[in-house]
Amino acid sequence: MTTLRHIFITLTAVVALAAMGQSVYVQSTVTLVDAGGYFPQLSPDGTKLVYAPTDAVNLKILEMDSTGNRTTTIASKGYPGFDARFGPDGKVYYVTQERVRGNLIHRTGHCYDPATGQTTTVLPAQHGAVQAIPAGDGLVMLGERDRKVIGRVNKPFAYARGPRLYVVMPDGRERMTSPAGECPMYLWPSVSPSGRKVVFEAVGKGLYVTDLSGKVLARLGKFLMPCWINDDYLVAMRSSNNPDYRSYNIYLIKADGSSVRAITDGDRAIQPSVSGNKVVYTTNKGKIRVITLNIPAQQ
Repeated sequence: MTTLRHIFITLTAVVALAAMGQSVYVQSTVTLVDAGGYFPQLSPDGTKLVYAPTDAVNLKILEMDSTGNRTTTIASKGYPGFDARFGPDGKVYYVTQERVRGNLIHRTGHCYDPATGQTTTVLPAQHGAVQAIPAGDGLVMLGERDRKVIGRVNKPFAYARGPRLYVVMPDGRERMTSPAGECPMYLWPSVSPSGRKVVFEAVGKGLYVTDLSGKVLARLGKFLMPCWINDDYLVAMRSSNNPDYRSYNIYLIKADGSSVRAITDGDRAIQPSVSGNKVVYTTNKGKIRVITLNIPAQQ
């Protein structure tokens, strides 16, 4: 189990990024897990981390407070480590799978409450993709057959089916577009914090930023796993088929495409996710690290 003695901190600003005359820089880098940690996600308040081994056979939660760090396995059946995430309510939402008659895969949506240690079923087992998507103050557990709304969904959310992008408004109105045209599929769609922009990867084409109507605002190049920091910035990992590929790193990207800079160096940094101004990622050796960014307030 990781303890406070194992935390590695870099307290100086190691990277400075010019952005509209203001300075964005890395404030600190902390190692939270020394080995065996993949698919990391931080809680909204930054005090908890969920992660899994590389084969996702279980799901763990690391709780950090003044008394030390505690790691608990919260699920161990049905490959629960893929795509687990915290909701705005601080609970952990994750998906398990099982093979059923006819060789079909059924997926079930679950919720784990760190306050009580209890797990409940949110979306019953069904065929097809199931995913947890935060939307404002709420979250949608979305399946191909049905969906469950948790809390107050007061901002749009996005999802993809093949090369089709769907944006769902808080009132339930849904719009389908294909901003990048035909390709094998669209991946990792998400709506910006203000609810005005969408980012996604078109496989083979790269990252796109659009408005809610599907109008293309920017093409950002070959990156994977994009995550919004705020409406002006995203982070993503460099795709291995990028022309200037050297090794995987995490990059801070202006949403208009005007600036792209690495915020990791020396690691093979993969699987970024964002909570506030914190970027959590894992290395090829399974070390989980969290970067705290200093970002000027948006005007």
